[in-house]
Amino acid sequence: MKKQNHILLASITLLGAIFATSCQKKQEAAVKTVQDNNGLVIRSSMFSGPAYDTQLWLAVQTGIFGEEFDKDNIKVDLIPFLNGPAANEALIAGQLDLVHAIGDQPMITGIAAGSNGIALACQSRQSDTQGIYVGSNSSIKNVQDLRGKRIGVGIGTFTHKCLVGVLEEAGIREDEVELLNLTTFDVLYSAYEKGSIDAFVSNFVSVYDLLKEDSVRQVADFSSHPAYTFLVGNKKFVNAHPDVVQRLVNVLVRTELWEKENPEKAAELVASFTGLPVEGVSELRSLTDLTIDITDYDKKQIEWTYSFLKKHEYLADDIKDLSTIYDDSYVKKARASIITK
Repeated sequence: MKKQNHILLASITLLGAIFATSCQKKQEAAVKTVQDNNGLVIRSSMFSGPAYDTQLWLAVQTGIFGEEFDKDNIKVDLIPFLNGPAANEALIAGQLDLVHAIGDQPMITGIAAGSNGIALACQSRQSDTQGIYVGSNSSIKNVQDLRGKRIGVGIGTFTHKCLVGVLEEAGIREDEVELLNLTTFDVLYSAYEKGSIDAFVSNFVSVYDLLKEDSVRQVADFSSHPAYTFLVGNKKFVNAHPDVVQRLVNVLVRTELWEKENPEKAAELVASFTGLPVEGVSELRSLTDLTIDITDYDKKQIEWTYSFLKKHEYLADDIKDLSTIYDDSYVKKARASIITK
């Protein structure tokens, strides 16, 4: 099974390399595409790996996007990016109209750095699907047992933020544990097997096979500090095309409702996109909150994330009013329009 895991990781790495090599050419072509097309082309980032953040891709694949926009010759160009910081750079450079499913942490750091972005909808809340893991035979039974231990995590990522939140709730300060900056799963698990760390932070997909064979178990999930992704719009695009943005959010609500009625079909489509097993994708998406509303609870979590980033000096500048970084009116209007139809 370990060999299979390594093969899967190698495949994901190769896929990432393919996306990386095509990414720059695709970005350079994006501006020209808008100029050459008689209709409007919405330039959106698309991350290749996550099996939970595919709503806009699903909208295209199911025909829901086309039903709404084909008559007006409006298209979407899903431009591959490897991560949120890279998408932020493109947003700052004016090469993107939307960033699809960017994490709350890079979203906030990007806005503080001048990305001119605004959150239009939530894309996912990952709580049960992200957590702290140990080997099945580990003496660590709960979060309290982590005091004084070595934990592998991507420092500066949203998983770092989630981990700190869970530790603090258990009365453990960040300086009471030793955090090792390990950013990929193969490095994390290798370090654990070698005894270099006592626990590690991971997502459900990466440990899926290990959980099935009872090699690892979860000490805690991130339900109290979920990992978020958002749909972020370039304010210039949003202000120039508010009607298009509203219709796009309407499409995402319709796609969300379609998936609730067709979970198996959705899992099959996403599995074909990610190359992951249908069973794993189905279980992952069932455990992930994919409703796109920006709730009051979500706004409080944005505040907590901002406080975390400010405390760790990850922000280029302060954001004086956090309510200016999101606009939940589009989702509210979309919900209302669906109900009245």
